[in-house]
Amino acid sequence: MSALVQGLALRKTFAGGVRAVDGVDIAIAQGETLGLVGESGCGKSTLARVLIRLIEPEAGTLTFRGQDITHLPDRAMRGLRRDMGIVFQDPFGSLNPRMTVADLLAEPMVVHGTGDRAFRRARVPDLLSMVGLLPDHADRYPHEFSGGQRQRIAIARALATQPAFLVCDEPTSALDVSIQAQVLNLLSELQQRLGLACLFVSHNLAAVRHMAPRIAVMYLGRVVEEASREHLFATPQHPYTQALLSAAAEPGGARRTRIVLKGEVPSPSDPPSGCRFRTRCPRAAPRCAAEEPVLAEVAEGQRVACHFPGPLSPPP
Repeated sequence: MSALVQGLALRKTFAGGVRAVDGVDIAIAQGETLGLVGESGCGKSTLARVLIRLIEPEAGTLTFRGQDITHLPDRAMRGLRRDMGIVFQDPFGSLNPRMTVADLLAEPMVVHGTGDRAFRRARVPDLLSMVGLLPDHADRYPHEFSGGQRQRIAIARALATQPAFLVCDEPTSALDVSIQAQVLNLLSELQQRLGLACLFVSHNLAAVRHMAPRIAVMYLGRVVEEASREHLFATPQHPYTQALLSAAAEPGGARRTRIVLKGEVPSPSDPPSGCRFRTRCPRAAPRCAAEEPVLAEVAEGQRVACHFPGPLSPPP
């Protein structure tokens, strides 16, 4: 299956030498949802924004529908942005409080020249219905809605121009637990109904398991494991993935044997030599300090960046 969105050796460094994204390869096919997980500060949100060029990559290659858009001029890039949408973590912060819902939903269409005024006026109630809201909500302002309703408005806004690729950056983390499942179900339904390619970013493993058939795990700016949902949860190969999963409840409330990582997360501006996870890894060996592991296939559809992948045991 060809990739709709693909990044090769993507890098992004911020002030102070913070290597937020440090040589990441990633691909998402049309109609596919890829989950992206990892601890806070691992580079998930930066990578998500790089993929739609809200943040410019400093190195690597980024393609969309086979077209190299890495250094595409702003004017040419603007024509592609209607095919890309993003849902942010905080729905209140992402919606202009001075605009009505109707104006918020119409604005992306105005910016990208989608239809005339009559078309946009007719599309607003359709968008509201699509996310489970009522047409008469169009005349209200963001502060008149609950957090879950505001996120539904943000989702409708992201879909206003009928994008092919949707980034969901921690879309439920700011919501009450009772509302999170409703929004996840809505996103899953819309992704399947509209055939969207979707990057679903979260630190919540249960949410990612629900949303994404394929999952990538990030640590300090790099992808350390990528696998299908079934393989990742049943046979995680990287010790970092195993530690993340050990802290999460299994369906039915069961838990794995807890793996407690030693030490603190290293500074992304000065990561360890070799494998950057080695300072916290229970199976670290001298080779890990001297040689950087590459993301390599260990089973069909499962790639791991580890010198000693597999169940936790002392290294050879």
